[in-house]
Amino acid sequence: MKQTLLEMTQRILESMKSDEVNSISDTLESATVANIIQESYYDILSTVNLPEHFTLFELDASTTATPILMTLPTDVFDLSWLKYNIRETADTTDTMSPISFITLEEYLRRQDSLSDAETYVDTMVFTEGTYNHTIKFRNDQFPSYCTVVDDFSILFESHKATIDDPLQSTKTQAYGQSHPTLTLADASVPDLDARQFQLLYNKAKSQAFIELKQASNPISEKRERKLMLKSQRYKDNFHGLVDEYKDNTMNMGRRKR
Repeated sequence: MKQTLLEMTQRILESMKSDEVNSISDTLESATVANIIQESYYDILSTVNLPEHFTLFELDASTTATPILMTLPTDVFDLSWLKYNIRETADTTDTMSPISFITLEEYLRRQDSLSDAETYVDTMVFTEGTYNHTIKFRNDQFPSYCTVVDDFSILFESHKATIDDPLQSTKTQAYGQSHPTLTLADASVPDLDARQFQLLYNKAKSQAFIELKQASNPISEKRERKLMLKSQRYKDNFHGLVDEYKDNTMNMGRRKR
């Protein structure tokens, strides 16, 4: 059963025999518990890798000064695959083409091999920290590969300037893991499946007892460990279908006795 941040805070305060509150900001203790819940929530997100937080998204575009540079949205911290729409102006249907990833070293080797004398070769300045780097790129074709710099910036090898100058956010299709936030407000509801709420509750409860009561809560700690293992096993709502698929796949080609 899903609960608001206030409801979870009230449950934990009740278990600690603390004063009742009507808001997470009513007392210093309730505010501390709310912070513990938020911290426990982010810890679960980074540990369990819940399927519902993997989603389709678009990259953020840059400017005409850096036309082949795009960046990850601030709420995304994992990129699994990437495509770009290579539709020509006269085409009526989208054509999403996969973008391959190469290492930065290989990317620079390829870009540096481009000739400045060619009209289809341009340059741009990519700034990383206090350093400026001149990057060569083609301006006459859609991108087909990219590399990653500073775990946030994505450099492509080209763009078709007559159509995309710079590369367009709306023409990207990416898939990866988002990082939903939990605002410290009474009505906030953690972005978890119902089955993970008990894990969050027991994890936060165990930490609250240690921080605020200087005492452990063996029952909550035991439940937390059990629920963490269960969440890893059943984090996917369609685990039944997935398991069935795996079983069928593993049995393919096996000789029946």
